Amino acid sequence: MSDTRHPEEWQGIQEQMQQWRRDLHRLPELGLYVPETSLYVQSVLGELGVPFHTLLDGNAVVGLIEGAGPGKCIALRADMDGLPVRKETGLPFASTNGNMHACGHDGHMAMLLGAAAWLVTHRESFTGSIKLLFQPAEESPGGAKPMIEAGCLENPHVDAVFGLHAGAISTELPEETVGFRSGPLMAAVDKLQIVVQGKGGHAAYPQTTVDPITLAAELVLALQTLVSREKSPFDPLVLSITCINGGRGMNVIPDSVELLGTVRTMNPETRVWLARRIREVSEQLAASRGAAVEIKHDFIYPALFNDKSLTALAMAAARKVLGEQRVYELTEPVMGGEDFAFLAEAVPGVYAFQYSMASTDGEIYPHHTSRFDIDEASFSEGARLHVQVALDFLGAVDA
Repeated sequence: MSDTRHPEEWQGIQEQMQQWRRDLHRLPELGLYVPETSLYVQSVLGELGVPFHTLLDGNAVVGLIEGAGPGKCIALRADMDGLPVRKETGLPFASTNGNMHACGHDGHMAMLLGAAAWLVTHRESFTGSIKLLFQPAEESPGGAKPMIEAGCLENPHVDAVFGLHAGAISTELPEETVGFRSGPLMAAVDKLQIVVQGKGGHAAYPQTTVDPITLAAELVLALQTLVSREKSPFDPLVLSITCINGGRGMNVIPDSVELLGTVRTMNPETRVWLARRIREVSEQLAASRGAAVEIKHDFIYPALFNDKSLTALAMAAARKVLGEQRVYELTEPVMGGEDFAFLAEAVPGVYAFQYSMASTDGEIYPHHTSRFDIDEASFSEGARLHVQVALDFLGAVDA
């Protein structure tokens, strides 16, 4: 079977990936509107000789590398969007537009372009085809689902999908390893908004009001008992109220208070149950105080489940690239969310974590912070892993 061990060739690709990453790092864009990022990816694919087309008004890019003959099709996915974070790393290629690639998506794109650079020059070594999915809006509002609806998994039909996240998404993951987990890997993501509607008035006469602030405080505590007292501790579940808005003056009880938060679950049944119980507890508590509530509970991303057989294949591919000792089997899922889950619902999928953190001023900073950085030296291994997973899935002929 073919493998990816071509040191001199990969050295040249590594240098390209570093430059691509730095170019992309300078122009982080947000959400579904990433025109400059998309144009850059299109330009590189064109230079590599990879056919491509765009979706979502030009903000998503789908490349296609066809092998020596017909066969299966695997998709490799990289997200493209940045975050509204002002960069403080001091890097010479730092962005200046007030946004930042603070989650490693610049590295994801560079690694997928690196994989494309290798695959397009070795297309005679495999049969079938490999799709390259460059997706906007992983952070928000989600780009995978609209890409699927626009046909990214068809023509040719995709039989499997692989994705890799750089950095240190799982705190369990040892340094210089790649982590895999069959089954549930990342949580479903819900957005929660509760508006407590009371009756405002003078703070000196609270008996003439229906105080939404005290009710909101009660509600925050009551909702936590749903997690700690109504569900098994072995059923992963997080309910976090993260923002409270209400009132403007020290002597005025407001009419309403807004609560914002998020819910994370692994079990689809638990997700539905919790949405129902949040509504029941909120409405009943409000009614007991003569108030009312308006609840908006949106299911954003489903939980990400890795296919069992595809996970085994990807782990075997990783051992070829990294060696046995650097392939790690995660024991626990993480409660972060990832809209790769939509792709893995549509076709068998596997998503993996690559530890590739870089220090800023001698310290490691987490994802979504202003000093987050990734190790560019890891790109070669990440790109090779994309390639090896694709080759092994397609049953590559000898190179």
